[in-house]
Amino acid sequence: MGLEARPGGSTAAPLSEHPTLRSRECTVPAGLTVSCRWLDVPENREDPDRGGTVHIAVAILHSWGGSPEPDPVVQIAGGPGGSGLAQLGFWAESPLLGERDIVLFDQRGAGASVPSLDCPERDAALATNLGRAESYTVEVQTYRDALAACRTRLVAAGVDLDQYDTEAVAADLADLRIALGEDEWNLYGISYGTRVALATMRSHPEGIRSVVLDSAYPPGVGSLTDVHARADKAFAAFYDACEADTACATSYPHLKATLEAVVDRYNETPITGTADLGPAAGDGTIVITGDDLRAAFYSLLSSTALNPDLPGLISRLASGDTTDIPALVAQGVPQANALSEGVQLGAECGDNGAWFGPGRELVDDPADSGGFVVHLAGPYCELWGVDALPAAFQDTVRSPVPTLVVAGTFDPVTPAADSEATASALDHAVYVGLDGAGHGVSFDSACVATLAAAFTADPDPDALDASCAAASHPTFTV
Repeated sequence: MGLEARPGGSTAAPLSEHPTLRSRECTVPAGLTVSCRWLDVPENREDPDRGGTVHIAVAILHSWGGSPEPDPVVQIAGGPGGSGLAQLGFWAESPLLGERDIVLFDQRGAGASVPSLDCPERDAALATNLGRAESYTVEVQTYRDALAACRTRLVAAGVDLDQYDTEAVAADLADLRIALGEDEWNLYGISYGTRVALATMRSHPEGIRSVVLDSAYPPGVGSLTDVHARADKAFAAFYDACEADTACATSYPHLKATLEAVVDRYNETPITGTADLGPAAGDGTIVITGDDLRAAFYSLLSSTALNPDLPGLISRLASGDTTDIPALVAQGVPQANALSEGVQLGAECGDNGAWFGPGRELVDDPADSGGFVVHLAGPYCELWGVDALPAAFQDTVRSPVPTLVVAGTFDPVTPAADSEATASALDHAVYVGLDGAGHGVSFDSACVATLAAAFTADPDPDALDASCAAASHPTFTV
């Protein structure tokens, strides 16, 4: 295994000759009608005889409407490595389900799909790092050791780690439509799911009627320089919004300087205590440094539901009040451990030759960004050792498929500018920004739910009434 680009100009992975579905046992929540299936596809799409078979877990939520439309919506989860099936409860409440079936799936290697590329070794390492105040270098090495053990285990089990990039997932998605017997369907991608949707629009456009992209993560972005710049821009927007809000500016003046003082204070004297870190955590001891807090602020800014209280949290920490921290840690750890780390590395490192280009020096010296760089894929791509897709994968995606693109202005993960640029490159797209919202706006915005349902019903970018977005604005708890 090396870091060489795969040969050829086209990045598309070939489809299966005869993709098939078979029944899968599953637990269905009361009040829902759900069909559970396995989609069986080759692990190695270029050479199916060389590898094993990937079993992709699928769930079809059947519409409760009396006469559902024939074209379902397929939801593509984020991550990489997130579980689509884990979001069944959310999509069961979507207005989309009144008009159409909704198809959920766990991308290859993630969630209930087989084989699983989850790395419990990495989960244990997270608990170790949370339980001590160590340098970035020590924490990175702890994660590298854990991921090396995971890699050795997966390879010994026969997993071909090179087969888990975004083009493979896009081909799985195209195979799923064929196996379901759907002439047309509608794609709905969130976060990393938008990259899969865009790759599918380019590599396998057949049968795609419309697309919704929430918090676009297009091919061609994702270098460590990108990650660093995203955080800076999102926090700058956050500071400006607080300063422009009379109540926030009065209650929390000089917010940027206060945050920096908080980071310095707790780097000097870390917060100690205990928190519920889950089954891999030992005694649950936590030692939280200022750099850890900076990374936590990054995550909190991503959440539309939580970012209104971020100025207050920063102010409380500045005064020495650390009572919020155990609960925030207990909430954040399960979210961090929910991703399949092998899928995350396979996709990020396979997609992005950029990990080895701009910003590569940040792996060795992340400056004040070490608290979140340590959790990204970049520092571990050389260890994971998968080949990069051809450079053409990073080209801007252009497509005639009608597309709605939505994003939040406070999103530090996939900045609104990337979503707007993605929409501009598409032939028939409309961009809607939500001021003050974070990452994955579908999960927090009734406006987005309305827009997605309206656009899927009538995928005409020029006809969409997006006036509800005008009511979106930053809010702060004071």
